[in-house]
Amino acid sequence: MISISIVSHTHNAMVNQLLKDLAVVEAQTKYEVIVTENIDDDIDLVGDSTGKAIRFIRNTKPQSFARNHNQALLEAEGDYFCILNPDVRWMQPVFSTLSGHCDRDEADIVAPLVIDLKGIPQDSFRKLPTPGDLFRRRVLHRGRRPYPFKRGEFVSPDWIAGIFMMMPAVIFHQLGGFDERFRMYFEDVDFCARARLEGHRIGVDTNVVIQHTGSRSSRRSLKYFLWHVLSAFRFYRSPVYRRFRSCANSPER
Repeated sequence: MISISIVSHTHNAMVNQLLKDLAVVEAQTKYEVIVTENIDDDIDLVGDSTGKAIRFIRNTKPQSFARNHNQALLEAEGDYFCILNPDVRWMQPVFSTLSGHCDRDEADIVAPLVIDLKGIPQDSFRKLPTPGDLFRRRVLHRGRRPYPFKRGEFVSPDWIAGIFMMMPAVIFHQLGGFDERFRMYFEDVDFCARARLEGHRIGVDTNVVIQHTGSRSSRRSLKYFLWHVLSAFRFYRSPVYRRFRSCANSPER
């Protein structure tokens, strides 16, 4: 069984639609959903729309991305754990294909290709970003460097975004979940870097697709932008980043 963790920040309408998508497209998949309502919403969450097990966690005060998903894992009963954004739409069955890669020992942490509303692939998987990458993107406005791939390939990037991240639950446990010192942003980068350092392989099957309807908050809000910068600063000063860069620069790598 797959345990799916979704966090709503006044996104209950999106969550309800996503649950309906899953009920139709993943009807043959055994899964449970743990929905964390991080911020009160005027729209009620619909708990019986899928016919699957759904549990709700309602926070008395907002928690971080990391804390919300970590606490959801404590409630999870599945063999697999999937972190999933509420602002995605399901277009085809995804879980059986991705879990198959793990079952065949082809990867340990997996994701599909993520496209936007125009069908253009988003940069949801990349090489580990460097401080220079962040400077070029934020100060020089030169944009991101997309990870090279051909549609249909199974690729192995350094990290995948927390839009969708699926793995055997035991791996999430072994890695201690997300680092809760990150308030927002770079939790997924840090998690994947730690996973890679422990020998876990990351894979993206570009033959299966989900659609991401959201936009980047840090481009519109000063508060989120500052959180992004502070999280980046924390990560680049961390032993995890230094170890990863050391391994990446090793002649044996």
